[in-house]
Amino acid sequence: MQPPRWRRSTRSFSICGVSAAIRWSAGARIRSCFSIGSHYGFHHIDSFGTGGYDYIVGDVTIHLARLMEHAERNQILFSEFIRHRKDGEPPVNTAAFLEYASEKSRGLDGVKFGADEIDTVKTYLTGPERTDGDFPVRRLKIVDKHGLEHFAYNAKVNFFLRNRDPIYLGLQDQYLPPKFFLG
Repeated sequence: MQPPRWRRSTRSFSICGVSAAIRWSAGARIRSCFSIGSHYGFHHIDSFGTGGYDYIVGDVTIHLARLMEHAERNQILFSEFIRHRKDGEPPVNTAAFLEYASEKSRGLDGVKFGADEIDTVKTYLTGPERTDGDFPVRRLKIVDKHGLEHFAYNAKVNFFLRNRDPIYLGLQDQYLPPKFFLG
């Protein structure tokens, strides 16, 4: 029997180390969780050398699994992360990453979407409405089956079309269950 082979997953790092987990639930509703972090591709060869299995393992996959266990139907969660960059620029956190992604989504303006075109896409982290009408981002806490705490942010993606009603993805903060709220 050959020992398992470990190799760093180059494919995941070619897309900035973004990992996503999407789980279908009853009624064709999805739960989406995203994170950035290190993980490895593990290729296990069977004892006859005729085949094997590929696994992705690492901290980021553990965070995603824990978030998926607690995500609500139609919810989009972004794990809390800080990613240090090689070029000496400031590190990127969850909010900065989503802001960058939101800026890039402007490239979708005018793209054909079915029989219509995308007018604009709005992507943002949610939070409760304050009396002044502002919506500060809310940090969510998820306690897993081992009693470990994982932090995340709820997100929304809104597609505004030129000639049709908007498409809203994700849950608004007001519809989140209290299990996510910090003390």
